[in-house]
Amino acid sequence: MTVVPMLEATYPGGNEKIADFYKSKVINKLSQKVEKQIIWNASVKFVVDETGKVTNPKMEYSTSDAKLDKIVLEATNNMPKWQPAKNAIGKNVKQEIIVRFGGGC
Repeated sequence: MTVVPMLEATYPGGNEKIADFYKSKVINKLSQKVEKQIIWNASVKFVVDETGKVTNPKMEYSTSDAKLDKIVLEATNNMPKWQPAKNAIGKNVKQEIIVRFGGGC
């Protein structure tokens, strides 16, 4: 069972800024076309804690390349603070987030 908070955690600037963050911290650091293609099959899972800090990042789906996974995890670990999720009474709560790389279906 998944419990969804009353107000979900949000990244400063929204989803577009998440994409910009990963583009600057991950995609633009990849040197080869092959590396850029591999990353699109990956996703990273992490928790935004009650203070908005990203914690416990893990590859949900690996790139199948340890070097690329490490780049993704380091970038995720160094994300700016999020606006934390809130429960029905307005208390900050943890929320698990999954970011998928790729272009849709």
